[in-house]
Amino acid sequence: MIADGRPVTPWPLAVGIFILTIVTVIGALAARHPVSCVPSMQVVHATYLRPSDSFADVFARLASRVDEDPAALHAIRHASLACTGPVSGDWMRRRTVSTSEKAFRRWQFAYCQGRSQQGWAKAYETGEWVDVRRRHPSWAHTTADAPGYPPDLYARMLSDAPPPDLRMVQMVLAQDRGRRAPWRFGSDVVEHATHPERFYRYQRMALRLLECDVVGGCGRNGVLTFELCREEGDCANGLSTRDIVMKRYAPDEVAIIDALHGRMVEERGYFARSHGEGRR
Repeated sequence: MIADGRPVTPWPLAVGIFILTIVTVIGALAARHPVSCVPSMQVVHATYLRPSDSFADVFARLASRVDEDPAALHAIRHASLACTGPVSGDWMRRRTVSTSEKAFRRWQFAYCQGRSQQGWAKAYETGEWVDVRRRHPSWAHTTADAPGYPPDLYARMLSDAPPPDLRMVQMVLAQDRGRRAPWRFGSDVVEHATHPERFYRYQRMALRLLECDVVGGCGRNGVLTFELCREEGDCANGLSTRDIVMKRYAPDEVAIIDALHGRMVEERGYFARSHGEGRR
């Protein structure tokens, strides 16, 4: 999808035109040839986003795989998103920057090697969204007042949904809050819970852990870890996604999230094994 193997920055006019061309090409190619859906449970160890990576490492390893592997496209998209906007040490002189944002900016500067990837982030984002819509034309929402959630929205979460679909459903759960499109999976786990109204939040976090299983980047100072902590401004150096779950939720809630995550892993593992046997 991206021919050049080097991250590019800054953005003179010629480079800006080049990036706009890339976005157009990605959209056209994705519309004609959607990324194939490989059952994510075939990935035994999440090696897309590794603990020692910089963005340049991710780019070098995954750029050639994004046309065939939706997990690779998802990983490099979010890796480049971490490097969007101004990437510099200027924030250190600003008193208004929160402690959480300082932790992120300090990590970002090292991870991105001081360079913004705004152009690549837009290109990969466009490619992924076009591919998701091509595979799921019924997933397009209507208006904010009457969202048209399709009846099959959750159907593949427990089978072979790739990371972009897992993230899409996390977004729906966060926005809908179980009102118009509730997901009944694991409802028995919260029958006697202290806060059953938070069920959709537990499901969302369990899906994030499942995404971590497939993509990686959720360990200490991981790409997806920082993406998650910036949502609620609770970033700190050295945290993992698991640490954030334990900070945000009471022990009984963590147990619910773990139970839901475990069931998801079992269901998807069963699907992968049964369909693998069927192909032999």
